[in-house]
Amino acid sequence: MSVTKTAFTYMVNHVFLPPKLPDGDDWEASHSKALQSNIMACIEKFATYVTFGNRALMQSAASMIRRMIQAQNEHGYIHCDKLEQVLDEIGEKVSGEAVCINVVSQNAGFLISRHQDSVYVESFELSPINSAVMKSPGRLRRYFPGPAMAIELGTFRDREFQKSFAEVLHKLCHQSCPDTCPLVKKAGQLHEETRDTVDPVYVTEFMTAFLGPVAEHVDDITQGIWKNTRDEIMWHKSFMPWRRSPVWLLLRVSLQLLLGHKAASTPQARCLYKSLMLFFTASLLMDGLLHQDLSSDMIEIMRSKIARRKHKLLAAFQREVEEQVISFADKAMTHAARELINRQRPFVANESPDNNLRRLESVNFVSDTVHRLKKLDDFVNSISDRTMSLDRASFCPPAYMSTFSKGSLPDLSGWSTLDTHGYTAFRLAEVEAWVSDHLDNWLSHAMMSEKACSELSHLITTYERIAISIYRTNPEGRSIMVLVLIELWVACDKIATGQIPLLEQYDPCIPAGLFESFLLPFREQMARLNRVEEYLERRRRAADQSLPCIFSSFGDPRSFAVRFYSRSGGNGAVVKRHGCYLSN
Repeated sequence: MSVTKTAFTYMVNHVFLPPKLPDGDDWEASHSKALQSNIMACIEKFATYVTFGNRALMQSAASMIRRMIQAQNEHGYIHCDKLEQVLDEIGEKVSGEAVCINVVSQNAGFLISRHQDSVYVESFELSPINSAVMKSPGRLRRYFPGPAMAIELGTFRDREFQKSFAEVLHKLCHQSCPDTCPLVKKAGQLHEETRDTVDPVYVTEFMTAFLGPVAEHVDDITQGIWKNTRDEIMWHKSFMPWRRSPVWLLLRVSLQLLLGHKAASTPQARCLYKSLMLFFTASLLMDGLLHQDLSSDMIEIMRSKIARRKHKLLAAFQREVEEQVISFADKAMTHAARELINRQRPFVANESPDNNLRRLESVNFVSDTVHRLKKLDDFVNSISDRTMSLDRASFCPPAYMSTFSKGSLPDLSGWSTLDTHGYTAFRLAEVEAWVSDHLDNWLSHAMMSEKACSELSHLITTYERIAISIYRTNPEGRSIMVLVLIELWVACDKIATGQIPLLEQYDPCIPAGLFESFLLPFREQMARLNRVEEYLERRRRAADQSLPCIFSSFGDPRSFAVRFYSRSGGNGAVVKRHGCYLSN
């Protein structure tokens, strides 16, 4: 299909990834739609090159991209009403139909596909973060998809569900969400780095929770894929960097997943997908030769990459590859080679100028090539006369990590959330390990200590202040933080009730369902949480439920403060002395 020169350059840059790339973001909605339309047309043409049994697969793949284009507005974002129509079409079609969706603002993709009596909803991240791309020595190995859910067909066909689902995706596509951008320190403060990619947590986790009541996980059914992806981050005198098109990754992953779901076997799906990519790249080369003014360098780059694709395809699937596809790729490469030869002929035809070699007759090679460097000789001879002088340097690097004593509480004084050395997370892990391993032993020796509760209170306050900033966007970390805090509180409660038995009559007022949403990765942590819940349940059963909450009803005759005062004669004398002092 015919496209503008800028749109074709956009497709070549993102599909072939040549050595020379733009210095900044080159995304335009029209270019992205041109890429989608071009690969859809290529798939329809590719269907005529494969066997009859595989044509239905190619028709489903082309329909998937057609629905993707249909569900977008002119800016490349989700159109709510059109997406609702596409979802209704998926629900009414036969098994195997699908649509891929680009949730632009969340850096995430969706593949919604029909499977027998259910509909699969698979989500995954599109562009990786900048640091992962820059640190990778070669290709970045990634697994697709992320969470996969299966929705019963009757539920999916419900118009209210389709409307609600489309509205949520529409909102996520158009609006950025808080706490998803990486943070960088500028002028001593943390700022969101808008030039990095966002975390797709609101799609991969929030949408999974949103669909949870009406869907079930199908991680053991969905055939995932590993992809060795290549990407670049190019940024020079521009606000936003250039990175490889997330739409191109969405198309490739969706096509490979769809073929994997529908093909008779995994090797057949891989062969079809790689044959399609070879056919598509060869089609781009043919279009460039016929309709675009490609440079010789670009023609050779495209030809070389197509040749490499063909070689890898034949090496892996010698017998399964369609001969027509290989012939088409050979034809494109032959046209490219012929074009390069035609461009080279005018330069070869020009006669080389005569070289005047008479000056070489008078050259004295011995005198012109042998030259003594006296100072260099003196320097080389002086090397053997040098004396070795090795001064031992003292290197004492500062210790940023600390080991806490088993018999005393961790000392967090001097800690700060703005740790310039990056050890805060490891220090928090040390505190959490101490609580897990040594808190019970410390508690057995501190039951009668008058300072133990105040020391625990200081530790709880300091640890919570530091940990909440580090674990802000980490659900597992926040769960571990709350577990550590509640264990420290339990230790404090044991000391307090041991010294003041009256406290045992009052409910601690901690809700029983507080810990139901915890995300604890290890069995040992779950066992610790179980001990905490059992302790709170014992405290709740031992408490007198007729008494008011210990944190309220101040002044009530049955409140803890009044009863404790009544039982403490010494405190009464102190209050009387203060009353006499104030009256005077």
